[in-house]
Amino acid sequence: MDQWDSTFEDDLSFKKPINDQIQKSLNFAQEHETLLREIENATRMTIVDTPVGHFKPIHIAAEPLERVYAQDLITTDNPLLNKVLTVIVFLCDEINELQDIASIELFRPLIMFGQQPPGVEVDDEEEYKNDGTVEKSMGAILPHLQKVSNFVDRAYSVSINLVQQLSSLIRDNEQLYRASFQKVHLEKVFLSLGQLLTILITLDNIIDQNDALKHAWVSYKHMISFARSDPSSFNTTESKLSSYEKLLVALDVNIMSREIFKGCIDQNYEINVNENDEETKISVRSNATFLAEMLHCTKSILENALAVIGKSTELNEREHLVGCFGLYVLYRQLVPPTVAPDAKFQKHLWGIQKTIPIVVLSDKVVWYPAEFLMSYAPYELKKPDPPNPAVYRKTFLVQFDSTFSAKVQSLIAQCKNWFILAETRLQASLRHEDNIRKVMDLRGSIVLKGLSLANRAAYLAKYSLVTHGVLQVPMTKSTLLDISSLVEVLKGIEFTFIRKDTEINEARVHMLSLLASACLDIIKPLKSKLESSRRLDAARLDMLTALSVLQTSLTTSESLSYTRQVLLYLSSSMVLGAGQLGEADANKLRAYVKRMSYIGNITRTVREYCDTQYLYHHKDTLFPIAVANIFSTPTSMGSHKLQYLVAAFCYGARSCGSVIHIESEPFVTAYREFLLSVLRREIVEPLCRSIETDLRLHIHTKHLTHMQASNPKTEDQRPLKPYLDIAPVHVLGEVLTIKNEVSHYLDRTFYNLTTVALHDWRTYSDMRSLANEKYGIVLLDNYLPMGSLDQGLDVLQIMRNIHVFVGRFTYNMNTQQFVEFRPDKASKHINTIKIQSIAASLRQHGLGVLNTTVNFTYQFLAQKFNIFSQFLFDDYIKAHLSREYRWYKKHKNLPEVNNKYPYDRALKFVRDIRKLGVNEAGKTFLDQFRILITEIGNALGYVRMVRSASMFYCSEAVKFLPDIDKIISFEKFSGGDQSGEGEAAETDSTGAGLSGETVRAAKNLDSVIRTLVDNFSEGSDYFKVLVNVFQSVLLTSDNDHLKTFFMIVPAMCISWVEASLQAKDAMYKATRHQNREMYFNDDGFAIGLSYCLAILKQTNKYQALHWFDTLGDKHKADLKVLKEQQEARALKEKRKSERRKSTTGFMGGVFGSKKQSDDDDEDEHQDYEEVHSLQMTAKRMEAMRRENDQLFYSMAGAAIFFKRTDVDI
Repeated sequence: MDQWDSTFEDDLSFKKPINDQIQKSLNFAQEHETLLREIENATRMTIVDTPVGHFKPIHIAAEPLERVYAQDLITTDNPLLNKVLTVIVFLCDEINELQDIASIELFRPLIMFGQQPPGVEVDDEEEYKNDGTVEKSMGAILPHLQKVSNFVDRAYSVSINLVQQLSSLIRDNEQLYRASFQKVHLEKVFLSLGQLLTILITLDNIIDQNDALKHAWVSYKHMISFARSDPSSFNTTESKLSSYEKLLVALDVNIMSREIFKGCIDQNYEINVNENDEETKISVRSNATFLAEMLHCTKSILENALAVIGKSTELNEREHLVGCFGLYVLYRQLVPPTVAPDAKFQKHLWGIQKTIPIVVLSDKVVWYPAEFLMSYAPYELKKPDPPNPAVYRKTFLVQFDSTFSAKVQSLIAQCKNWFILAETRLQASLRHEDNIRKVMDLRGSIVLKGLSLANRAAYLAKYSLVTHGVLQVPMTKSTLLDISSLVEVLKGIEFTFIRKDTEINEARVHMLSLLASACLDIIKPLKSKLESSRRLDAARLDMLTALSVLQTSLTTSESLSYTRQVLLYLSSSMVLGAGQLGEADANKLRAYVKRMSYIGNITRTVREYCDTQYLYHHKDTLFPIAVANIFSTPTSMGSHKLQYLVAAFCYGARSCGSVIHIESEPFVTAYREFLLSVLRREIVEPLCRSIETDLRLHIHTKHLTHMQASNPKTEDQRPLKPYLDIAPVHVLGEVLTIKNEVSHYLDRTFYNLTTVALHDWRTYSDMRSLANEKYGIVLLDNYLPMGSLDQGLDVLQIMRNIHVFVGRFTYNMNTQQFVEFRPDKASKHINTIKIQSIAASLRQHGLGVLNTTVNFTYQFLAQKFNIFSQFLFDDYIKAHLSREYRWYKKHKNLPEVNNKYPYDRALKFVRDIRKLGVNEAGKTFLDQFRILITEIGNALGYVRMVRSASMFYCSEAVKFLPDIDKIISFEKFSGGDQSGEGEAAETDSTGAGLSGETVRAAKNLDSVIRTLVDNFSEGSDYFKVLVNVFQSVLLTSDNDHLKTFFMIVPAMCISWVEASLQAKDAMYKATRHQNREMYFNDDGFAIGLSYCLAILKQTNKYQALHWFDTLGDKHKADLKVLKEQQEARALKEKRKSERRKSTTGFMGGVFGSKKQSDDDDEDEHQDYEEVHSLQMTAKRMEAMRRENDQLFYSMAGAAIFFKRTDVDI
């Protein structure tokens, strides 16, 4: 025994725990997968998912590609039957190959001939015809016409061969026919012949309905006639031109004459030419049996197709109609002239156009049954119905349009049900299914149902578009929208098959296997019976051979190629024709074989039904309206249709790629640009405008009082967010991401509008934030500094005009910000100055500006203190302040004063000053003195801001230094043999010995770093400097009139409060007065007042007045009086109400006098005025309290700046 062999090889019990655990894991994974799928189905917006690409990069090719010849599949002991089946199968397979070649390679180059790239229009038709472009295009397509000619010759030979083979088989004197085929109807074979004739009919109609191709052919022949007169000018010879003309003549006769089908039926089907060019005659026209069988099969195919067309089980039966008409024409051609046509069948064929007056052959090419019969099988009917086919076609189209919408809605509902069924039933695993056969049968039914729905949707969409085009009947917008809905569900069906291809292909093998097993169960008893027979005649032997071939076709492969399908059909037809099976078994076998052929061709059928290349010819009509409707759909479901619609129209690029008369690349490029332009015009641009408008209105309703926010319950608002959530749209190699397009639009719009109107920067900043919050759009930062393109006012400009600056800006001590309150008349915005603005100027001018600022401020303060001294030196002011100081000093200890300067005396001084007069702006002398103090404070605030900005600038610069406490010398480290200091000395490092330029650069770097560090760590107190320099001047005996300055402070506080209230009230009023001051903060007065008190060393004297305590007592007293008035008002209302109740009885109400009513109205008016007055008084008292508190806190904070010099020595 080998050492690797298990000792428990025959005992599998040890594997049971492993298998059980594996099974548990699989069950858990499957249950979890099912749960996730249920969650996904419950939360997603669409029933059918849209794949990222319209085709998977790795796709399972499930089409059978076996290269097994028919003779290899038919291996029986009956050589004659083997030959018959082999020939028929080979010819049917050949026709199927010809059909693929024609539909893929031949049709569309002829249909697209004469087309111009989308967006390219011919300005001058005559010039276009005469400049040689038409002849060049015709010359480019000539090789293709030759290919068509070769194809037609091949089709002719196949048709002759098939007719002769069938005629040789189906005749009375043929033993094989009498024994085995007498009761067998080879409908499949005649159907293949009909398909071949359909190809030829389609080629005729393509050429006949392409006017550009016919015109180009005539122009090209004229050009060749000109070349014949002078071959040398065309760079050819007469012999070559003669050969070329023979080729053109052959093409003209065989192809361009539009008699390809006629050439096929006019062939001599009774002459057979073998390989040695020897002719033998085969009886066809005189073979009544064959002709009768041909007519019978034609009628049978036609009736079977008509019985299904228009019903829910319809698949490809509509394609058989053209073939049936072709077979009938061929039959009429083969029948001897002495045989009269079947009038009843002819009338039946004519009457088919009552339900199918037009058949769409390929893209925009149509076929008319009436004209076809009149051209190739004329027969005079006594009462043709319809009598006038051309008129009836338009009548039928009107009836078709009247029921079109209902059909579309019904079909869409069925498609939605199918989507749900496919999602729930077409699953990868069958572990929990009990009856596998039943499940496979159900899956087969679901797949076939999907094919039927796809066929009906494709028919309705194509038929409506093409018939309206060829009949030149305009379509309504509702019809176009219904067509777009059909196209969308058609792509939904295709995407479902694409996503479920793994499950479908896996199940297809099992479905075919189960169907094959069912067929074998039916034929197995019959075969056993024949095999057990002792004597077998020719018929029984052929039957046994057919059963063997049928069994071989069902069991030798898991796929079902077209060759096997034909062989399966022929062998099953022989079995059914023998009549050995019961009716039930025969019907089952017939249904199983048909079902197997459908299931075997799933991939090809889906590709054919869902092919929407024909939409290229209707792009201008359908695509813009359909895309616009998607955006105008009020529900969010409309956004999810876009992927299906774009995928459908992208198929049109295949038609562009089939162009050969000119370069095909411009077609594809232009078509892609057309699709993208429509998407941008109909969805992206309206969506951008809608989102911008929504954001703008939302922000405006927040800031503008006259605008009201929209109510989503009462107003119809389109949901815009779903359009942003649409997955990237793939358009022929280009990717259109709607969210990125909207983001780019908003970025560009906000930036441009901000640069145009700098004062609106806050609005667009709010809109940018709202876009992220509401729509999830992350917009780029426009990098505009606070809504402007510059850095604000320059520090040098402010210094040069500091006298203007302090008079036009107000200072906020907490935020260190200046706000302009007196802008220019033509200005649409106000300037603000912050630390960042000053830091930007320092970055430009350097830190040396700092000392210059202090010097300019000192000069400005010197001028202001001169005015300050002159005002206090005035006799009236000086006398009043001295008198107030003596009065307070004498009476401050009295109980009624209580060391608090009275409010009434300060208010009296304010009123007395007003009596002296006002200036043009309405300012008293006291107001002007208050403004002087404010300007002094603003100047000091500017010095403080510059100092803070310098520290901010230095901190931003030194953050790149590792450690400001240990700065190395770059000059020493880059120089010669010199050791650096600090860290360099500790590490005994030496210079690098770099060049002199480098050493000088290092020296400059050291200087810059030293300056930054010094300014960053410098503790200069400029306020202290400014206090000391003015104290030395103002505290002399020459300025004794300044000693009572602190007594004017209460009056200035009253003036400041009144001015602040007026400025704030003006901000809330729409005024045309440009001179009215409007601001919300003015801390310059508090700083200037504290500064002046500190210079004069009168801070303690001012605090001894306890002025703010006086204001608090005043507010409490006023509040008490107001409360008493309100109580009296309430008591009055109560008494009035009681009096009204006592006088409003029945008799008083009836006999009340008019005079009493007038008195009541007058009392109510007085009451209203009194209540309004009390409310306004309360409001003003509260406003004054807040202003007094603000001034108190501002002065308390400003006093800290000068606390080292505010002590009176």
